[in-house]
Amino acid sequence: MNKIKVHTDFERLQLKARDAIDFLNGHPALISAVIDVRSALWFSIQTVCKRGYCESARDNLQIYKNSKHALRFKDQFEKELKNYSAEDLKRSNSFISIDVTYKELFGEDWKFDHVAYWGELSFYMFTGRPTRKNNIDLKNWQSYAGVEASGRTYEEMVINIAQKFKKAFGNFRSDDFLTQKEKENNRIKEPFHFKTYKKIYSRIIHNRDYIHVNDAKLNLRWQTWYRKTAHYKKNWAR
Repeated sequence: MNKIKVHTDFERLQLKARDAIDFLNGHPALISAVIDVRSALWFSIQTVCKRGYCESARDNLQIYKNSKHALRFKDQFEKELKNYSAEDLKRSNSFISIDVTYKELFGEDWKFDHVAYWGELSFYMFTGRPTRKNNIDLKNWQSYAGVEASGRTYEEMVINIAQKFKKAFGNFRSDDFLTQKEKENNRIKEPFHFKTYKKIYSRIIHNRDYIHVNDAKLNLRWQTWYRKTAHYKKNWAR
């Protein structure tokens, strides 16, 4: 296939965004028979300051206990921590936060600088037995907070999200979690046969020699990899 030569920088950005969406739709932490980027992505269009904070941050900014800004608000955190038991602190330490104003944090009022797209992309973990029926049951796919990113355009936002997703959840496509046996078998076996029906029609017949691995199985294999990563241990391990 000949490579298309586009005319503008924006068209090049659009094609890069297309590649980013293709990557996300093929990732084992996202792909399934019932989930794709469109259902996993939430985004909004925001007025933001030069630091990238949207207008709602004018009066309310969350500062987390592990934030680089936390030491500046030591007194407020000490007061907040009195509301937690020792067990709560052990379980939820990284999620403890206080609210401050934009001016308290940066020493100046929030001021409009530009309009930006802000997006949040979930990732999914399959739970239960990866049967064909369970694979397409949305109740078996649990969504979790994935990555957040912004951009001056929708395309730029999607590209930035894909880059963060790749860093957090691995540079994978679902085929990467097929076994060597499955890959070798399916390289020479087709998933279906076509059988002539009433001389003019064809029926699609499942090929029993083809090893079908559904999205649930692939996701579970990816989970085994992910649970060993620093990202999982930092954000989800308890």
